[in-house]
Amino acid sequence: AVSDLLNDNNISHPAPQGGFYVFPNFEAYRGALSDRNILTSEELCENLLNETGVALLPASDFGFPEEFLVARLSYVDFDGGAALEYIRGAASQKHGDPAALADQIAPKVMEGVRKMVEWVKEG
Repeated sequence: AVSDLLNDNNISHPAPQGGFYVFPNFEAYRGALSDRNILTSEELCENLLNETGVALLPASDFGFPEEFLVARLSYVDFDGGAALEYIRGAASQKHGDPAALADQIAPKVMEGVRKMVEWVKEG
């Protein structure tokens, strides 16, 4: 669901491979971000945190060039009990809705990603 939300809003990223984080790439919004005086991943993360309360780590913390508008988004804030309950119910229905699952078990993560998307598109 996080990946779909990013993709649907022109925020590319490497496909998650079983980890608990993703690296959203905001290069498609470089012009709009530049108009807001956001030129580095650190500035991106600082402004995002100050204006929305959403915390990401700048790609520069992981050895990427400062001007690379990429950050690390961790999505570990979830309710394991709710996940198991949802999966049991979804299994009896033969399929589940990933977006509904994410909203049910990780509402803060999904709210944060939605805020991040709205913020980056404001520019």
